[in-house]
Amino acid sequence: MIKYTYSDGSGNAYIVTFNSIEYKPVNPDLSSSGFYSGGKPKEKEISEKQYKYITAKFQKAASDTSILIKNRLMGAGQIKIQDGNKTAVYILEPRAELKSEIEDYLFKFFV
Repeated sequence: MIKYTYSDGSGNAYIVTFNSIEYKPVNPDLSSSGFYSGGKPKEKEISEKQYKYITAKFQKAASDTSILIKNRLMGAGQIKIQDGNKTAVYILEPRAELKSEIEDYLFKFFV
C-alpha cells in the first residue's frame, strides 16, 4: 500500500493512507521559531473519493517541474511517497498555487 506524507510550510505532517489522514503537528521544540505549535495530533477517516482527490493532487504536484525545488526552504511543502521499500521526495516552492490547494484541502479535515 502506498503511503503519502505531506509536510506543510510550517513542518506539520499529514500522513495519507487509503482510508485515513493522520495529522502530526510540529511542537515548539522542533519549530524554527522555537515557539510555534501546530496543535494536537489527530486522525480522521476518509472516503475513497477523498483519497483519490488528494493523491491526484500529490501526483500532479510531484510531476510539475515548474514548482519543484531542490532544497527545503521555510514555507516550502514536501511530499513523500512510499511504495513498499521505494521512497520519493518532492519539495514544492513556497508560493506555488498547487501547494496552497493541497494545504487548504488537508487543513479542512482538522478544523
